Amino acid sequence: MANVKKKAMLFLALNILGISIWPIALKIVGESPDILSFLLVGFAMATLVNALMLVKSGNTGILKSTLKNKRHTAVLAMAGIGTGAIPAVLLATAAPHISASLSSVIYRSWIIFMVPFIPLILKIRVNKYQVFSLAIGFIAVYFTLTQGTFDSINATALPFLIILFIAAIIAAFANLVLKGQNVKPEVQSFIGSAFGVILLSVLLVICTLFFGYKIGMQLNLDTLLAVSFIALVTYSIGTYFYFYAMRVLDITLFGNFYLLVPFITFFFAAVLLGEHVYPYYIILTIIVLFGIVVQRLSPEKASAMIKDKNSLQELFDVTNAFVDNKNEIIYANVTGNNKALASSGKLAVAFNRLEQEQKNKISRKHDCILFTVEAPCFGITTDECKFITETLNVDGANIIVGIGNPVKINAAFAEISTFETPENRKTRAEQYP
Repeated sequence: MANVKKKAMLFLALNILGISIWPIALKIVGESPDILSFLLVGFAMATLVNALMLVKSGNTGILKSTLKNKRHTAVLAMAGIGTGAIPAVLLATAAPHISASLSSVIYRSWIIFMVPFIPLILKIRVNKYQVFSLAIGFIAVYFTLTQGTFDSINATALPFLIILFIAAIIAAFANLVLKGQNVKPEVQSFIGSAFGVILLSVLLVICTLFFGYKIGMQLNLDTLLAVSFIALVTYSIGTYFYFYAMRVLDITLFGNFYLLVPFITFFFAAVLLGEHVYPYYIILTIIVLFGIVVQRLSPEKASAMIKDKNSLQELFDVTNAFVDNKNEIIYANVTGNNKALASSGKLAVAFNRLEQEQKNKISRKHDCILFTVEAPCFGITTDECKFITETLNVDGANIIVGIGNPVKINAAFAEISTFETPENRKTRAEQYP
């Protein structure tokens, strides 16, 4: 497994561990009448930590160039608060009225809500293994809502369950948007927490002036520990881990693993809050683990892009490979709506037979970066090439990659296909009978 995937899996595990304790922290301050101030302080501390991480990473220049694009910044800001501040407020509203375990189960169901929108937003196919594994997750969520009976949901808790489902739907859309933007994790973490501070400040002012909200956060040891945990583990370091893993890993596989969060919360809730662990919790954990195993059985290792009228061949999204890339030109061509798309087989054969000047001419004409994994261009690392070959499970000489606007990449690939000769076709027939 390429180093970038190992790193992503480690970060995902650390983030899952930290986020599993998040509902516990909310329960600790659940009786506080000033939850908005609590969250505001947490997000302000997180923004400071994220700023320090951004400076240390050397990506302040990328942040500046990102902020210059108002449209891109607006998208990142809205998606950032959609995964951070807004769910935090909704979770904080509902958490005091239901168990920490139940609130975690419902909010983490955002993974299930996102599935129908993956093809629409990310232009990526969802295969039958992915659908089936997430359907297993839905069964686990419903089983938990009915307390292991498949019977009925507690009517008293219903309003708070609805609030949590709203938070889950918002998070589903926001996560898909962020997955498609391909921004450096340090940059996204900072933007998300900074705009979270702005949103929470506005909410606090409005609620104070017009709704009689009382400011007065309880300054005791439990509150300080909880707000520090939220700042450091959930919305700064943990958020960096989260965005890194989400950028690298397949979104449905990422979601499957996230379905484990509530069941880890069950354990912490029992140890730290004394909440009862029911036997069906164990059954649910086994169900979710089975769903992850089903996902891993999928024969498709790459996320296939949905064909459009401009696409002549099957393309695979390999943008994830460049999450750690330090080259400014490469990074600029994989952010926002840009992608790194790969195709194996005939296009790579045709491209390899072109003279270098022809290759350069096609790249300039369509304003995109073109190369085969066997002969990468300047700025592409060995780790990134290994990631792509493992993802497509094809020899590097038979993989062509285009980096830039997907429409222009399609046009470049279409032009390359016209350079096929009878000799090329014969070679291809021998290699791909």
